[in-house]
This record gives sequence, structure tokens and C-alpha cells, in this order.
Amino acid sequence: NKALAAVVVGQSAFEIIMRLSMPWREAKLEQLAKHSRHVLRTMSERQPSLRSTLHRASSVVHVEFFLRTEGKGVSKKWHSSSADSDSYASRRDYGEITERIRAQRAFLSMVFCGEMISEYVAILVTPILVLLFQDDKLNMPLDYYLNLSEPFRERVDLGQLCLRTLGQFVAELGVDVVCLAYEERGGYNAKAAWEARPAYFGLCLAFSSVFAGMLSVFFLKQQDDLSLCLNSPLCDCLELGGINPVGLRAGYCCILNPNFTACSLN
Repeated sequence: NKALAAVVVGQSAFEIIMRLSMPWREAKLEQLAKHSRHVLRTMSERQPSLRSTLHRASSVVHVEFFLRTEGKGVSKKWHSSSADSDSYASRRDYGEITERIRAQRAFLSMVFCGEMISEYVAILVTPILVLLFQDDKLNMPLDYYLNLSEPFRERVDLGQLCLRTLGQFVAELGVDVVCLAYEERGGYNAKAAWEARPAYFGLCLAFSSVFAGMLSVFFLKQQDDLSLCLNSPLCDCLELGGINPVGLRAGYCCILNPNFTACSLN
């Protein structure tokens, strides 16, 4: 299916772009937050202190030095363009900056690790839902069923479903390989974040997966506003605008009564 392949490739490319740009976006948001705080502080304090000025002047040099040396071992000798580079205050500032960068990298590494896990869980949960509700399609109107030539008579092709799932899995694996290689060069270590997981991580993952599945079921059931036909047949909601005119339930109603106005869209 060329359309499905195009969608998978597009999603993979978008995910790579969004994931690799996460540190950049994080830095830009932090800069914006710092700038906003600085503007508010300047408005309330018309005369900023000399220490704040020197700290801002030296921070950039310290961060640039740390980014160049992190991963290769921080040298004992370092240089700063600020006037108080040899003072205790400057060394303390440098230590705070480096520790902050390490903490940010550790946090983003955990985010990357969690993002990968959630993607694989979603890839596995989706076909499970498709198989579980294939005999109750009206109660769980998944878009996947619309791909069937006769959704209400035809059962899901297990081989095709497995093939699609495998394709998504391979695409996600390719995305992770590309991103992990880039992130490792940038000082992020998703492997270390995974190895540092707590002993009860498996239990939390199982609970969150079940919860995510239940939440997906809830929102899927709420995609149509059936409150418009509480005391009348389901298909009355199609004429009243409570059912998605291009959804699975609309297709079912059009089979029962092709004269519905919304049936012209199917």
C-alpha cells in the first residue's frame, strides 16, 4: 500500500526532526524564560547589581567551554573572559552551570528513553484493540475497520495486520537508531537512563499501558455525540449531526437506510 508507506515515512521523518530538535527547543524556551525573568527583574530593579552583570558575561564562556570538553573529560585548567575568573564566586558559578547542564542532559535522556518506550507500546496496543473489538465494531469504531471492503461482514486479516505492525515497528526502530547516534554524540545517554530505571519499572509500565488503552477506548467511544439520540435509534444521530458522517457508524447507518442525507459523503 503506497499510501500507508508514504504515511509511515512522513511520520518517521517528522519524529526524527522533532526529537533531534528537542534540545534546541529546550534551550530556546529556557532562553525565553530567562529573558522574561530578566525583563521583569529589570523593571522592578532599575539598577542591576554588578555581580549579575559579571555572571551574565561569563556564563556564555563557561557553557561553551563545557560543551566543548564534556565527553572528553573536563580539563583542570579553564579560562574565562570575566574579570573575576579566578575568584571563588566564578568557580562556584562554573560548577553550578556544569551541574545544571549535566542535569538537563540526564533529564532529556530519560525523556528520549520514555518516548521510545511509549512508541513501541502504542505500536503493540493498536493491533490488540483492533483484534479485541472486531466483533463489536460499532462500539469501537476504529478507523482501521474502514479499510475493510465490507467492515460489518469481513473479519480482520491477521496477516495484513501483523505486516502493518511490523512495518511500523521497523520504521520506529530506524528512527531510534538515527536519533540515538546523534544524541550520543551530543552527550545524551538513553542507555544509562534505561539502566538506572527502578526495580518497579515493569509494574509501572504495565499499569500505564493498560491505562493508556482504557483511555484510548474512552476517547474513541466519545468521538460521536450519541446524547442527541438517547431515546431513539442510533442512526437518528446521523441526521441530527451527532455521528461523524464519514465514520464507521455512519457507514453502518447508510447500509440500513441509504436515503440519509449524510450518506452522500460515503
